[in-house]
Amino acid sequence: MVMSEPEDDAEELPAEGGEEDILAGDEADDLQARLEEAEREREQFKSMAARAQADLVNYRRRAEEEKEEIQRSAKSALLMKMLSTVDDLDRAIAMIPTDESAGWAEGIQLVRRNVVNMLDTEGVTKVESMGEPYDPAYAEALLFRETEDGEEGTVVEVFREGYMYKDRVLRAAQVVVAKRPEQPETDDSNETNSDKETA
Repeated sequence: MVMSEPEDDAEELPAEGGEEDILAGDEADDLQARLEEAEREREQFKSMAARAQADLVNYRRRAEEEKEEIQRSAKSALLMKMLSTVDDLDRAIAMIPTDESAGWAEGIQLVRRNVVNMLDTEGVTKVESMGEPYDPAYAEALLFRETEDGEEGTVVEVFREGYMYKDRVLRAAQVVVAKRPEQPETDDSNETNSDKETA
């Protein structure tokens, strides 16, 4: 009987080791599942961080563009006022009597040149419209004039000059556009109609 007890102990020992293996396997599976979950969370956080970084870059770019647009709008408003001054100076120069002193007239012309030079340094350029084909992107047609002189659709008179600010229209020109005179009905067309009626 003494011998049978050690056999019982021997049988119990492997059974205990098997339970530990089962527990260790469950624990390993649990650790593996937690590791996989941690990896998924890490990837989600990396993705969120990358999106947040991209959002920040886009926000900064949009903020800079909005700031530039506000500055451009404010500058455009000021430049428009300066163009009104140029228009006034042009009208004053046109009204100078020929018998007036040359010094006074030269003074007004000098002021105009200085204002135009200042506008030029700011990126404002005049749109050349006279004799050019009418383009509604750069000019506003105030009138269409029947004429034999110019090609149809070309600008034959400029009421107010147009200007560009860098790559944008600051102020559209106000122009008169040529059109062909309407042709009166000829007698040939009347004869053709009367021939058709008699037939």
